[in-house]
Amino acid sequence: MKYFINSLRSKLTSEKQSSVAVELLKRYMRDDIGMKAAALSYYLIFSIFPMLILLSMIVGMMHLNASSLDGLLDSLLPKDMIEVLKNYIVYVNDSYNSTLMSFAIIFSIYFPWRFIKSLMESIRVSFGLGKSKHLLRDIIRQLICTLLLPLTILLCLILIIFGQNVITWICSLLLPGTIRLSNLLLNLWQYLRFVAAALLMSAALAILYELSMDKPLKVKKILPGILFSIFTWILASVIFSFYVENFANYSVIYGAIGGFMVLLLWLYLTSTIFILGSELNDILLQRKEKETAVKPS
Repeated sequence: MKYFINSLRSKLTSEKQSSVAVELLKRYMRDDIGMKAAALSYYLIFSIFPMLILLSMIVGMMHLNASSLDGLLDSLLPKDMIEVLKNYIVYVNDSYNSTLMSFAIIFSIYFPWRFIKSLMESIRVSFGLGKSKHLLRDIIRQLICTLLLPLTILLCLILIIFGQNVITWICSLLLPGTIRLSNLLLNLWQYLRFVAAALLMSAALAILYELSMDKPLKVKKILPGILFSIFTWILASVIFSFYVENFANYSVIYGAIGGFMVLLLWLYLTSTIFILGSELNDILLQRKEKETAVKPS
């Protein structure tokens, strides 16, 4: 087994120009992405439940119908994982108090900050950068992204899940009694909400990339990795859900915590994809630089 791994590593690290997929596999082994994704999953698992508390609060404030959440979750996530999340939301709604609220606020900042810190360090490694020496600047940047990314995710979830209710609520809040939305606009919004969510997420990831680097990069240089991360994550989530529902049975191995293990595995998959997105950006950037260098002047 050891010989096989060493042989595979030597083939992947050869100097010959290879495909982007093979380059990503090289980077996966070279930069130890598996271990980094595991660390990110650890912080995510402690971040997701406080965020669910905040999401429940926002849903309550906006008087939205939380049953709209079921359709989206059913299409993306396995039933075991959905059951874990739904049970937690029910628990939060039944036992809401100020102590629970304080817990949600504190841990909605601390664990996402640790996640963002690890992710930004992984992005720097992807671009061949060492550890930053500007400690205070980095902490400020990490805190900015810590507030930005969870807020963006919450906004995207609200846009996708509660689409029509959101635009109606916003209009009634800003201009109460003065605007009546047409059915055409409401039907159009059913599709535009996905575009709006994708644009919001892309902008947040672009800011994350920029704040991770020592020098700013043009948006076109980081856009491929951002689009790769978003669309690959959606596709992988659908495939993963199909696999778990039809082939895998984690409850046989893990028993009562089978749903939790499925959630953990999905978070690991999510972390891996977002790290690979930054690796893809650097691969394409290096190839572009090599092509420019060999062109005759």
